[in-house]
Amino acid sequence: MLYALRIKQVLFELCYTGGKLASLEEFRVQRDELLNQTAQLEATLQEQEQIHQSQIYDLEKKQVIDVDRYSSIMLVNLLISSISLQSLATMRKTKPVAMKEALVSQVQG
Repeated sequence: MLYALRIKQVLFELCYTGGKLASLEEFRVQRDELLNQTAQLEATLQEQEQIHQSQIYDLEKKQVIDVDRYSSIMLVNLLISSISLQSLATMRKTKPVAMKEALVSQVQG
């Protein structure tokens, strides 16, 4: 009887320990899955960061090129305006002289 009771107790402990072992094994599997998911998410995050950094670099590069191009355009426009103003000033100076010469030639003619 004592022997049968001891066998039941050992079997119970064996089942209990087997349950704990199964629980630990399930925990290990879940932990491994979570670690794999975390590693995948970190890799995805790094890829996205690299893509974003590349996009930011491209946008900044484009902005610098655009500013340089617009500065060149503004300089050309400024030079054209300056030349136009000089032409107008020259025309203002020469117009009265030309008118006088035309008038003199009409009077003489």
